[in-house]
Amino acid sequence: MELQYNKSRLFKRSLLTLAITTGSAASWATPLNWDNVRDGTFYLFPQGTASLQLNWQDAVGLAAQNEDHLFLLNRKGGLNKSWTLGADKISGSDSTSLTETGPYQLEIAAYSARRFNVKANNSTVIFQPPKGHYAMDTNQTDAELFFKVKANEQAKLGGKYYRGITALEAVRLSDNKKITLTLNQSYQYGYQYDLIDLPSSSSDQVWKLTLKGQGGRPAFWLDGTDNYFAQTATGLDTSVNLEIPGTTNLVLSSSLLGATPKLGMYGYYYDTPNKANNPPAAAITELLKTKPKVVSLYALYDSLIRDPARMDAPLAQYKTDGIEQTITLVSGSGYSGSTNIIADNSEVRAGIGKWLDAIIRANYPGTHYLAIADEPNFSYSNYQSYENAVVSLSSFINNYPGARQAGVRVIAPASSRFTETPPTELDAVTTERRGSKWAEQLLNNYPNALDALAWHEWMVYDLLDTRRYRTEVQTAASLVGKKTDGSPRIPLLIDQTNIGPGNSTSDYEQNTLFAAMWWASAVINASQDGLLSAFSFFPGVDDTNHHKGIMNSDFQLRPVGYAQQFVAKHWLAKVQKLTNDAFEVDAMAMSEGTQRRVLGVNKAPYRTQNVSLGGTGVPCNNSSLKLTVFNKWGEYERSTSCSNGKVTFTVPGETIFALSWTAQ
Repeated sequence: MELQYNKSRLFKRSLLTLAITTGSAASWATPLNWDNVRDGTFYLFPQGTASLQLNWQDAVGLAAQNEDHLFLLNRKGGLNKSWTLGADKISGSDSTSLTETGPYQLEIAAYSARRFNVKANNSTVIFQPPKGHYAMDTNQTDAELFFKVKANEQAKLGGKYYRGITALEAVRLSDNKKITLTLNQSYQYGYQYDLIDLPSSSSDQVWKLTLKGQGGRPAFWLDGTDNYFAQTATGLDTSVNLEIPGTTNLVLSSSLLGATPKLGMYGYYYDTPNKANNPPAAAITELLKTKPKVVSLYALYDSLIRDPARMDAPLAQYKTDGIEQTITLVSGSGYSGSTNIIADNSEVRAGIGKWLDAIIRANYPGTHYLAIADEPNFSYSNYQSYENAVVSLSSFINNYPGARQAGVRVIAPASSRFTETPPTELDAVTTERRGSKWAEQLLNNYPNALDALAWHEWMVYDLLDTRRYRTEVQTAASLVGKKTDGSPRIPLLIDQTNIGPGNSTSDYEQNTLFAAMWWASAVINASQDGLLSAFSFFPGVDDTNHHKGIMNSDFQLRPVGYAQQFVAKHWLAKVQKLTNDAFEVDAMAMSEGTQRRVLGVNKAPYRTQNVSLGGTGVPCNNSSLKLTVFNKWGEYERSTSCSNGKVTFTVPGETIFALSWTAQ
């Protein structure tokens, strides 16, 4: 297996947006300011007594419904300070002292609903912009930044048109060599952008970048070299060293927390009209190496009326492939938002009836969840219209002859995001659109109407912020209530997830090692408390509107597919309690019979982690102990050692790892 998808020496995914809202734009070029930051990564180098000052305010009218996270890391990757800004902190300010040697890393996690003014006095500041997304919303005319290309590097300047900025102009300071990248204004999707080669040199070269235009939303980045920018040329003299080793202390407990979720994807086999587009047998074999146990599907009620047998072939395929659970969303044909608005009428009931008949006819053991509408908080004009449809159609489904016996269960709300709002303009400011609030209202008004709670999660763009998955699952468990054994009263399902919604994801998010790290991290965070029942990546294979599948349109696995194959090899049935003091490393422990596993991911781009595992049942001197890792060099084994009752080992940056042993 070749892993040739890490397009630059360093890819640290974060989206940076800058906006200048005060003062008039100057008529001459000026350094780009760090005002009104939306998302991004800053590296801070204090010189003597220094401090970081932050101010924030609502950016798009949604701060009351979206929680923003900021993280300040020290030079070893430890969490120095964090900020969690909810509805009680729509605007405000804070400051903290910078007392250690840099670099500090300030992460403003995307997607942010607030604008942040960032000031670090007595400090050198270097900024890493996103790749494939706009970097700012500025009123500055022809704003400037500086970057460096090291000797003999084959660098590229990347950009994408969003609004206002029509070209990127790079001038090499040593000889005034000028390169201009004109931005194509017709691009619509995240995987479309522009790149231009920068001439290489036998010595280090500093370039000045000018954002051509009278303000707007420019996107700019560098491939083939460090993706760093500064406000002055001398600011680039500071070296950003991200290779300082970190430490991770894991402590294993004998306590079992619950079951691990079934992992899967959006269906990879299509209904009757699209059979010609199905993956070939060899591609399905590769997909099945990810060991999917759940698939998410769509039931197109109008299409089912016209062709009642259209679900038969897919259901037969999934049954044969060992899929244990299906999760289906009722929708209409097409991809417009109106097709997701499901009302209780004779046509919808007829279409749902055909789907129920297909499930009964399939004689397919397992649970078959059905959701009324796809992401209702994104499409419906208000909550009440959705509730009316769910309540009446749930009764129809539950009373349909043979449906419950065939494993059919009703889920809701299948919302777009859970504790945050979806990316919608439907009266977003005045109407509560958080999926958790819609679920709470439904459970309060009809506590026994649902068999499971489901939602879709998008827009967790930052690797350091994937812990959102853990807190969201915990929130959902508290919302539905728990049984005496601590498990949720009804199952919790994340039946669709990906980095970004629709076709907004860039190649850098799907065709690089970042995607593999992101998926492993999301899986660990969502699963490590034993509360989630199913977790499904969307989609399985690229389609016209979603170029972000586990497998692309050429039926080749993306990095996330290889990562899931690795995860699947090491996935066990039960979650075992594990404590972890690291911020850049996620880890969970699992058991099944005598098998034991610690699955983890080192999310730092370069930093090696020195990991120790102590606690109950630590496998010192166990001949079955094995450490396997997955990263850009492939999959291979690494050595471990044991001292003072702890297993110790090192994990390179951007690496998924699994420590396995057989309990004695």
